[in-house]
Amino acid sequence: MSTINSFSRVTAIGLLMLASSAPAWAADDAEIDEIVVTGSYIPRLIEEMSTPTDVLDRTEFEDQGSPTMVGIVQNIPVIKGSINRSEQYTSGGVITGLKNINIRNLGMGRTLVLLNGKRPATANANTNSDEYAVDVGNFPNIALQRIELLKNGGSTTYGTDAMAGVFNFITRDEFVGAEFRVAHGDIRNSDADNEIGMIFGMATGDVNWVTSIEWEERNPLLIVDANQEVDPAPLDGSWPMGFTTMGNPSSFLPAAETGGLDWGYAYRTGGLTYEPDPLCGMNVGQAGSFPVAGDGRCGFYYSDFTGVIEPQKRYKIFNQAKLRISDRVEGYGEVLYARLESVYYGSPTYPPTMEIPYPWAPTATIIHPDNPGLLDFINTMGAGYDDIYQFGAVAIGRAWAIEGPVAEMPRTHENWHTVMGVRGDLTDTMRFDVSGTYSTSTSNIDGQDVLTANYARGNAGLGGPGCTPVSDDPMDPANDALRGDTTNGCYWWNPFASSINAAPGSALDNSEALRQDMIGESSGITDKRQYQLDAVIDGEAPLQLGGGNVAWATGVQWRYFNSLYDPTGYNRAATPTAPNPFHFLTTQMKDETEFKRWALFGELYLPVMDTLAVDLGIRHEDYEDDSVTNQESLLAGMQRTG
Repeated sequence: MSTINSFSRVTAIGLLMLASSAPAWAADDAEIDEIVVTGSYIPRLIEEMSTPTDVLDRTEFEDQGSPTMVGIVQNIPVIKGSINRSEQYTSGGVITGLKNINIRNLGMGRTLVLLNGKRPATANANTNSDEYAVDVGNFPNIALQRIELLKNGGSTTYGTDAMAGVFNFITRDEFVGAEFRVAHGDIRNSDADNEIGMIFGMATGDVNWVTSIEWEERNPLLIVDANQEVDPAPLDGSWPMGFTTMGNPSSFLPAAETGGLDWGYAYRTGGLTYEPDPLCGMNVGQAGSFPVAGDGRCGFYYSDFTGVIEPQKRYKIFNQAKLRISDRVEGYGEVLYARLESVYYGSPTYPPTMEIPYPWAPTATIIHPDNPGLLDFINTMGAGYDDIYQFGAVAIGRAWAIEGPVAEMPRTHENWHTVMGVRGDLTDTMRFDVSGTYSTSTSNIDGQDVLTANYARGNAGLGGPGCTPVSDDPMDPANDALRGDTTNGCYWWNPFASSINAAPGSALDNSEALRQDMIGESSGITDKRQYQLDAVIDGEAPLQLGGGNVAWATGVQWRYFNSLYDPTGYNRAATPTAPNPFHFLTTQMKDETEFKRWALFGELYLPVMDTLAVDLGIRHEDYEDDSVTNQESLLAGMQRTG
């Protein structure tokens, strides 16, 4: 077990001046003037704010045709770099379905997202920049009243995670009645997007209750169905997205005898180039391949297997209540549950991570000289190739691609967000707000990849779940008697295109059982828990300046965060030095991270005159972070060893 502890303290001081005032967003000034905006713990009119604060009201949502949460966010000009629509080429599909906010492309981890002024737990998937962000797709769309956007850094008020700005989503906490919403968005060659929502609210005596229920669906749209075409041989010589020389059919190098063995591990040198599969460019199977000019390898266009939009389903239930305790005090609470189910369309297997084999590394795609696929390849190529490939071959490409199918990798994200608090008037000029927040985010991310050891056995004639080699080294001559011995459950893997149209049961056919034996699951469960306590007091001082009364606010905040990751598939490692079972993906270990934060903050508002005001702010934060990697034995027999 290794533990990293870090303690730090941060103090922020802000000084802001307001020289003029103007409403920022909405057309109806009278409505906006009544809103208490984000960016300060001192309640005041939007025109009195010294920081640029925009408000997007529900009436504007309706004017836009009541778009989804994603549609609302992506139409805000200051938003840039958000993950809203297509997730195909971002982080290997880990974030499929997640909807994040990125102000001015400064980083999603630097944009603070709030729901009714409280922090929800961040999503359990990071982006390419290793930042974690809140999935705003979980917020109740039909229950949304307005969005408040602080476009400048709000670290003095909220902390360091608000350096780029703050988004605060405010719900309809006093809604009375019932409202239904049905939406359908048509997309050519797709079953489109669908949404059903309901909100119900009632006020009885001292209680106000609002409940909303929503269901959203995004149907898949494949690149091939979207009529997105890419030139496989662009004039500038570049490689467009979706093309690779690591394809299927594969390309091959002749192996050379090394170490006195009957068949070797090294590739031949001496001017020999790659030899593409004879069927390269014949477009066998589902997708196209093509010879790469001047390279000798077979190119492959795999984008036909992937999607512009992945299938997604989201369920949301939101409850919000207020209880009048006395004439001066009220209790409030909210509970949000959201579940996202999505599927990432990966390419049909990954290529090997190493093109050049080494004797000690079984990750290389070494083909035994007795492999029926290699013998067929030699006969197809003609005279002289039996000598060049007498010691076998090295395959450069994917295990299978043209044959497909696409790798479907499910993702499930489940979120809870609970708030309870009490607020009210201490005196005629002083108010208080004390609350507790508990949020969780649990994700199950599944993936698939070729198992290196099992693939190596297949290329050595030892493939199949029933084959038990004499030696763990598939290249050991001690295994020669078992190679291709189907009576002992040992099969050859044929990496050549001749396997695609081979008759079932023939020597060139790759059976389904053999295929499944080569595929392993890479999966993991991440569980995040976040606790937060807030206490804020604000009021007016008995001091009046030219622009009005001096106002102040002060408070304390405590946060605790815990994240536990538990790999559950073949990627689960027993020790930090465990061998990588996959061609492309990696092993992972169980790990846990936690941090504690407490902060003291204060604000002072000085209205010097009607057209000039001064804002003063100070915040002190104390950090305590722990990162723990649990090295306990998690899995026995991570790979089949016979």
